[in-house]
Amino acid sequence: MAEDRSVEFLDLVVIFVKRKKLFTTLILSVAVLTYLFIFFFIRSQYDSSALIIPSEQNEASIFGSLLKTFSNLPIGLTGANQSSSTDMYKTIVYSRTNLEKVVSKFNLMREYGLESMEKTLKELTSNISVEETKQGAFEITARATSPEKAADMTNYIISLLNETIVDLNVKKAKDNKEFLENQYETIKINLKNSEDSLNAFQKVSGIYDAEEQIKATIEAYADMDAQLAQREIEKRIIEKTVGFGTPQTKNAEISYDQFKEKVAELKKGIDKDSPILALNTLPNKALKYLRYYRNVKINEKLLEFIIPLYEQSKIEVQKNIPVLQVVDYGVPPEKRSFPKRTLITLIITFIITLLVYLVILLKELISNSSNPKVIFIREELFRFRK
Repeated sequence: MAEDRSVEFLDLVVIFVKRKKLFTTLILSVAVLTYLFIFFFIRSQYDSSALIIPSEQNEASIFGSLLKTFSNLPIGLTGANQSSSTDMYKTIVYSRTNLEKVVSKFNLMREYGLESMEKTLKELTSNISVEETKQGAFEITARATSPEKAADMTNYIISLLNETIVDLNVKKAKDNKEFLENQYETIKINLKNSEDSLNAFQKVSGIYDAEEQIKATIEAYADMDAQLAQREIEKRIIEKTVGFGTPQTKNAEISYDQFKEKVAELKKGIDKDSPILALNTLPNKALKYLRYYRNVKINEKLLEFIIPLYEQSKIEVQKNIPVLQVVDYGVPPEKRSFPKRTLITLIITFIITLLVYLVILLKELISNSSNPKVIFIREELFRFRK
């Protein structure tokens, strides 16, 4: 069995040796013609890459201020992770608006030889890549027909990316400012109304200061109700900033509901061990005083809470600074990225040589076979040729 396989292999070698001149000529011809074809008819492509990282300034936004303000909540709020940043960068880079700007600036429809914008955008998309490196940075690469154009395209894409992120941040800051401004104006009005109501009740009832225990109870309930209202505002701001259905929003809702339930139990006197008196044990006038006084305290707390956020939002709107730090700008590459002339030439030469060899091998097998069926096929083929 081993000898038969050895003979068969030697037969294959014999076929190649018998036609060594043919194969030598074929290999040289195909290699030269393939290389010349690639050299003259396939345009060289060059890749230029830039390396960027998100700026720390991007984190010091209105949301960063909210995180510090919400430090008393038992929830973990974090910014966007690296993968979401990568997805955002890819979305912006490959957006139709930015791609059309690149096409227009570098006249890519003419360079690609296309008349359709859709096909040009598709071709441009295949020539741009945005990848996250192992070190957590982001690499943007653009391919063009000249080293200088590749570098210019890469740097232009970075500038478009940065401009888009800045515009989005400014728009978000304006929305936050408008939301906080409405909250601020509403709280101011509520505080004024609650102060007027308390003053009017004091004049009518003659109650300006309750007993020490009642006063302590009133302050305790007012403080708890203020905290409850603050948590509700925090929950709404998180919903506005992060969105509904997120883990942060759900955690904020759970925290708010639990605290609200605890306050309700104290007011109803369910917790017998609590040092705070239940509301139903207070005199009628004291209860009315509590309500007016509580409303004033709540709105004072809310005003103290909302003012820093509102002032910060006004600062955020004025910010128009870059949010990306460019570690390496795109530079003209020294070597082309495509085509790999030598490699392609070797592959094509090997494939053509292999096909020719298989044809010759098949012909040899048919010519020398003693199989009656093969002989019949051979005779029929030769008869057809004659």
